[in-house]
Amino acid sequence: LMRLTELQIALLNESCFVWEKREEIQVSTTGHEACRWHYMYRLLKDYAIEFKHVCPLRTEKYRDQNLGKWVHSQRSYNNRKRGESSASSTTFPDEREALLNEIGFIWELRGQGDASIRGGSKWESMYQLLKDYQAEFNHVSPSAESIYMGRNLGNWVSHQRKAYNCRLEGKLDSSSLIMSDQRLALLNELGFVWGEKKRGPVAWETMYKLLKDFGTVHNHVCPSKRVAYKGHNLGLW
Repeated sequence: LMRLTELQIALLNESCFVWEKREEIQVSTTGHEACRWHYMYRLLKDYAIEFKHVCPLRTEKYRDQNLGKWVHSQRSYNNRKRGESSASSTTFPDEREALLNEIGFIWELRGQGDASIRGGSKWESMYQLLKDYQAEFNHVSPSAESIYMGRNLGNWVSHQRKAYNCRLEGKLDSSSLIMSDQRLALLNELGFVWGEKKRGPVAWETMYKLLKDFGTVHNHVCPSKRVAYKGHNLGLW
């Protein structure tokens, strides 16, 4: 008789494997729901590791699962539970609340909305993108229309300058324009240019290399006039 390893048992448990023969037991809907809950919980933990937050948008999917909708439902169940309903306590037991608390689950959005809470991690993501851009192009001043790695990095950089000017003028009432001391320090570490400067012309050889790279990726060397490639107006060149 083959003995399963602990890893094999864990993998089967993750797939909600039924260990008893079906004729010996009747799988209850409650058992299936519990298995499904723990699967979504593990999915949220993986999401948190990848994106550094536990607030997916309500319509957001992760690994083909409606994770955002599930997160929203956990808040709803918990709110009903606080209403001291015995049925709600059964639907949302204390053990589940404790597990979600372990990963920093946010129970009340307090009118801010998911996007507001996610703002910090989005900023950090764009900051890392700017660091990658600097490593590749040796500067941190992409043009306002520059797209880098599929993200509108140029627009983000312009937004940081606007936030900095708001800070100087004491206009910090908009959450989307807050330039905190920490963010200021991080951008200064990169040599961020707070006053927008016109960059000199890029060397012909540099643009030629970009065109060769573009040709390798897209199998042609005829970008349209408006195409920006790796932060440069290749189409215009």
